[in-house]
Amino acid sequence: MSGNTSQWNRRSILKAGAAGLAAFGPGLQLFGASASAAAKLVVQYDWLMSNGQIGDVAAVANGYFKEAGLEVEFSPGGPNAATVPPVVSGAAQLGQFSESPQLYA
Repeated sequence: MSGNTSQWNRRSILKAGAAGLAAFGPGLQLFGASASAAAKLVVQYDWLMSNGQIGDVAAVANGYFKEAGLEVEFSPGGPNAATVPPVVSGAAQLGQFSESPQLYA
């Protein structure tokens, strides 16, 4: 064991995702995104929306993503939801899923 006891939990993954969105927003200006047209970003979950996503929902409701030039849509999953195929096909730009599928890969 390397001595590193930190583990990834849902909160740290959501923080990393939010940091990625924050870093991604300004980069849109480099690729021709204008202030008048918000870039659409679909986030695919493999679980149903619940209190764990309240920060994401509040950010949309308060216009934080819109201020960054993003139009964010959340696509909830559910039991047996497939998160990876929508991201691979381009229907969703981000996907958040539990570690269970990774354990079986």
